[in-house]
Amino acid sequence: MLSFLLLLLLLLLRCTPHLLLVLIVLILSSSLSPSLSFPLFPIFPSQLNLCLRNIVDYKTYIRTNPNIRSDHLAKCAKFERGFGIVLKNAWTHAEAVQTTDLPLLLCHCGDVLATANGDKERVKALAAEGVLCERQEVVVMFYVRGLMKRIDDVGEDRVMPLMKEHRLFSSMLEFLSKWWKELDDQSLISAAEALALVCATEDFATFAAEHADEEDRAKLAELDEDEWLDEVCDEDDVRKKLRPLLDFTRKCKRGRK
Repeated sequence: MLSFLLLLLLLLLRCTPHLLLVLIVLILSSSLSPSLSFPLFPIFPSQLNLCLRNIVDYKTYIRTNPNIRSDHLAKCAKFERGFGIVLKNAWTHAEAVQTTDLPLLLCHCGDVLATANGDKERVKALAAEGVLCERQEVVVMFYVRGLMKRIDDVGEDRVMPLMKEHRLFSSMLEFLSKWWKELDDQSLISAAEALALVCATEDFATFAAEHADEEDRAKLAELDEDEWLDEVCDEDDVRKKLRPLLDFTRKCKRGRK
């Protein structure tokens, strides 16, 4: 375990004593439930952005080095899972969102989803192993939901241009359209809520075509009653949260007639 942590530190080029502590806690946290709703330890702004930079570097390394040994991959999976638990819970708090490097966060979310949408075999393998919902391919949609729930604390002007630049609405919709059957209920509802929160912004109302292109509108217009949006709307409280997305979907359906 210790040798792996040291190797990972060198890999990420962030060899600081504090990061060693962070990594140890994250690895140990991988044995805990991903449904935890609180940070596992206090995170200060500089530490949060350090964690963000390291998960970005980690995912970049994984994408660009396909021949990692299988035993190292198993340990890397624990590392990724631990980071996911900490970060997705951190970004449910206004103070964390306000101090986050938003360009880096949204670039990371966009890159992860774009890679996932272009690598069907990898996502299929993760789903077959039953670990898809623990990986960044799904967890980044929790990040987006957490950020969008705190949009009033940071301002649309800081977030929505980045959402458009990285095509996050389109990427999340594409991922859901392909893989919704492989997601657990919590992940599916959270991803749908992330889309709904985007739809609820003034920027989306004004520049909807820049967030959702014709292909995206077609995906929503062609949704059948037994697909993912209908699946998550069984409960009234969930339907209420998804109202902006449902309204936009109806608008897309009317536009296709």
